[in-house]
Amino acid sequence: MVDAFSLLLLSLVAILWGTTNALMKTGVEGIEKCGEKATSWYQRVWEEVKFLVTNWRYVSSYVVNQTGSLIFYYTLGYCDLSIAGPLTNTMTFVVTFFADGYFLKGRSDQRGSNLYQKAGLVLICAGVVCCLCA
Repeated sequence: MVDAFSLLLLSLVAILWGTTNALMKTGVEGIEKCGEKATSWYQRVWEEVKFLVTNWRYVSSYVVNQTGSLIFYYTLGYCDLSIAGPLTNTMTFVVTFFADGYFLKGRSDQRGSNLYQKAGLVLICAGVVCCLCA
């Protein structure tokens, strides 16, 4: 079972992971233009890595995301993996769904959430609740 402290830490992890997923998506804008002049695949990879490492939006989001991973691994010492994994991933999915709508709102590449996305969100949450209650 998950105690209150572990649930708080897992919720923090879900918030960190979910928001940084959306922020990293905005941080990589322009990467497709990197390496257009590259003559080989490894030059293109090098240009893309250089773009990511020098992009402060991506790097800061990545560091916060990895901090969430450290908290998650710390929390695994106090709760069962079969509960912590699905619970945290579902909460992360929900946070990412809403954070994408907030951070990417009004952008041409972000279409509004449709009925299928909302139904999928509800079904995933219901499935995890069923698994955790059984």
